[in-house]
Amino acid sequence: MEGALYSTAERLLSAPDLQDRLRRRDVRKRLQPWTVGTSLLRGVEGKWLRTGKKWAACRVTPEALRTLGEEHIGNVPRRDTGTSGQHWDGTRTPTCPPHAITPFGPPPKFNVKQVLYDHASRLKDTVVVITGAANGIGRETALQLASHGAKVVIGDLDVAGAEKTVRDIENAGGTAVSMKCNVTVWDDQVAMFELALSKFGAVDVVVPNAGVSELGQFTKVTFKDGKPVKPDTRTLDVNLTGVTYSAYLAQHYLRVNRDLNSTTLKALVLIGSVASWTGIPRAPMYTASKHAVLGIMRSLYPEFHLRNIRIACIHPFFADTAIVPTPIKVFLAGIPLASIPRIAGSIIHAATDPDPDTNGSAFLLNDDGPVFRVPREEFKMGVYKMIDDRANALLKGATGARYYARVLRDLVRVFRRPMLVAALGVAAAKMVWEYRELILGYIQKYVSL
Repeated sequence: MEGALYSTAERLLSAPDLQDRLRRRDVRKRLQPWTVGTSLLRGVEGKWLRTGKKWAACRVTPEALRTLGEEHIGNVPRRDTGTSGQHWDGTRTPTCPPHAITPFGPPPKFNVKQVLYDHASRLKDTVVVITGAANGIGRETALQLASHGAKVVIGDLDVAGAEKTVRDIENAGGTAVSMKCNVTVWDDQVAMFELALSKFGAVDVVVPNAGVSELGQFTKVTFKDGKPVKPDTRTLDVNLTGVTYSAYLAQHYLRVNRDLNSTTLKALVLIGSVASWTGIPRAPMYTASKHAVLGIMRSLYPEFHLRNIRIACIHPFFADTAIVPTPIKVFLAGIPLASIPRIAGSIIHAATDPDPDTNGSAFLLNDDGPVFRVPREEFKMGVYKMIDDRANALLKGATGARYYARVLRDLVRVFRRPMLVAALGVAAAKMVWEYRELILGYIQKYVSL
């Protein structure tokens, strides 16, 4: 998976880097799996480690990235020690002799409940505001949130669907309310947050889930009276403007009635897409909106981190939801779609994980397989090598005498006029102070006339 990073004893490697290293014979000789202190790189999709029909391996640290998946496998075999264990499908693996490479097989997977919901107990008695919970991902997330003790506030244009979600939550012993909310209307969103405050006294988690697919045909220019007609921008209105409103309001409402020194759960979880990382053909509005959502998360992280508020972005592949048009579903027939329950679990995991090092991360669900977390430190500074090199060069230049000389030069250029005025003012004040007795004498003479 191209966005994931894998930790080796030497440094962090991206999936393509790891693949390239494993292809190089001289490197693979240095990364034999049966030498002391080494083991198979765990939690990585097999396609990145497959060389022919064998597992390749490299030295790993205990922090090597694990995937978060569906099936619990019990003992993960330590193939470097020659011990046996359970394979991914529950079968026993044979004892591995030293200096042997085991057959290629699917990667280990972990129980979704045991991983994605490890910290879900933190949701008890919290107040969650979620949009678009009448069906699909939002509905499943609302049900799971309520099942772990959260009080859920739903905003959705589909009033009947939202009310059904509320009834299902209440029938299961949970607490929820809903209201009609058009996320593109500012006043509707304010009213939704105010409803949460009036009903439950606080807002602890915000999930701006409402979204639409590509609406209209951007690549087809239409005309009226011989002139181009304005394109349909509803996709941007819902997916970007609506999310921006929610994120903006979250900054305020997550802090209302909260002790500044409180360590209680506070989180904003945004919903991106695979389109946050790549371009979807014939869907420029959708692609632009999802790129922007990831950008919002990355931009807000420093401020949220200082306020002890979690922020994350979830990026699922196509899922079987109402926003996916029927032609797309037909096109995707036979291709594994992202699991809606696993997407909901990823949202909860991103909101509740207490580890500050995972704050500001992205979570990718490329299909019905594992969930990958991309740490914030590993977001690329630029897509193209030229941009990366330039950006990295700028960072390297941000040290030493040359850096401070450039800072001084830029400050002088910015404040040249204000500095000149200030200097003249200081000189005038100094002159007045030095001749204050003479000046006061003149003033007294003038007053006595």
